[in-house]
Amino acid sequence: MNNKQRVISQIKHQETDFIPYTLTFDSGSSDIEERLDQKYGGPRWRSRLDNAIQYLPLPTAGLTVDENAGLYAHDLYGTTWQVNLRPHHIVQPALKEPSLVGYHFPTIAECIDPGWEAEARNLMAAKPGYFWVAQIGFGLFERTWTLRGFDNALMDVSLNPEFYEELAERLAENQMEMIEAMLGLPFDGFLFSDDWGYQDGILIGARRWRKIIKPHMRRLYERVHRAGKFTLTHICGSVAEILPDLIEIGLDVYESVQPEAKTARRTIFFDDAG
Repeated sequence: MNNKQRVISQIKHQETDFIPYTLTFDSGSSDIEERLDQKYGGPRWRSRLDNAIQYLPLPTAGLTVDENAGLYAHDLYGTTWQVNLRPHHIVQPALKEPSLVGYHFPTIAECIDPGWEAEARNLMAAKPGYFWVAQIGFGLFERTWTLRGFDNALMDVSLNPEFYEELAERLAENQMEMIEAMLGLPFDGFLFSDDWGYQDGILIGARRWRKIIKPHMRRLYERVHRAGKFTLTHICGSVAEILPDLIEIGLDVYESVQPEAKTARRTIFFDDAG
């Protein structure tokens, strides 16, 4: 079996000759690789890693650095970030008020760099036999707070629900366009990334997640499946309460499992808040 076959077999709950793995390091904020070099007497261990899942680069360049401002950068959606901090901090959200009047989402041409497809095809051709994954970065919930600021987005869910639902719907349309533009490539799975949870449960509450986020994720998952590809979603925090929902709407791979997070929790504040 090759690595691609192993990953697909495991997704289908089938035995493989060994369990495929993917092990990466956050080199920007950790010295773990250097410490492993010391432990093993050099860097030879690095060449023995054979990650079964390979990730294509994001289709956009990310933040555009403002050379005159130095510490600040702007994303495609109009939010300003302070980039000398990790993680980057929002300085000015694109939407200062809970309204989309006068706001324009980036076009698909702006969302997909012109050379991305050629680069992606070259990477996959250079490493056949691996499970290749495409991704777009911030998910629906995350993109709402990058547009409004984290505190504002959480308040919008409760105080400005019609605006928040419209924002989530427009973002889902925007992300569907991006996915449509990428699905013609021969990768194997699409990785969504949306941190719905904190350590004790769902940030906006499971009831509101089911009402606002779930229907859009169902459509996105269905589109990926129709293209013959698997769905993967990275979620931080405790999402035990909505895992059955994710299975119901077509999630194939849940990434990642946090041992510190609650395995089951009902988020009373949001779920009982009318």
